[in-house]
Amino acid sequence: MKLLKEKDNYYLVNDEKKIKLEIEVVQKFKLYYEDENLLVKEIISENNYYFYYKLALKRLSKMQSQKMLENYLETKGIDQITLKKVIKRLTELKYLDDYEYAKNYINLKMYSFGPLKLENKLLEDGVNYRIVKELVSEIDEAEILQSLLEKDLLKISSSIYNHKQKLTRKYYMKGFNLSLINELLSNLLDEVNYDEFDNLKKDYQKLLLRSKSLNKSDYEIKIEIRHKLLRKGYRLENIKKVEEGY
Repeated sequence: MKLLKEKDNYYLVNDEKKIKLEIEVVQKFKLYYEDENLLVKEIISENNYYFYYKLALKRLSKMQSQKMLENYLETKGIDQITLKKVIKRLTELKYLDDYEYAKNYINLKMYSFGPLKLENKLLEDGVNYRIVKELVSEIDEAEILQSLLEKDLLKISSSIYNHKQKLTRKYYMKGFNLSLINELLSNLLDEVNYDEFDNLKKDYQKLLLRSKSLNKSDYEIKIEIRHKLLRKGYRLENIKKVEEGY
């Protein structure tokens, strides 16, 4: 291969390839003029390193575990020797640190997901099991969950039972402990200032208004509305009171 300069860029070229050289490689090997005695293998190896090293630095503008970064570089065609070299250098410089990645991820996401989901995600990202367990154990799950539930309990728009079921499913799917969800909800619902009967009357009137356009008997409409209200979690005794005009 021979050296080729085009404007401010340097290349190694032959009949089959044209390899752009990183500036660090040009400076290191003093590739400022044509030389028939080029150390081609060494130059290409070093060029690969700087190319992927800079690619890795750019990728690290996003939060990355070591496994995530390795997977990304492999999709870009890095060879294993260069990969190990790049990862080693980034680790030495503390640019790549799975402990810091896991800590930052937890701090960022702990109000979005429960400990179980955070743990599974970090393990999928290749973070060491011991690191994950240590950091997840420091999460105050009860405090976080109570804060989230208190906000959601300000938005009740159905029966208390229905809202409780919805919140239980929501936070269980997010990875919070089911027993803790039930315990906190039970305590918080005892303190909620919410008139379920008043909301039941509003829901009943809405359904009744919609049913007027249906070609059904009063009895059929009554049963249909009753079933819909039961599905919303309202108690039958209260539904009957609304039907009777209380």
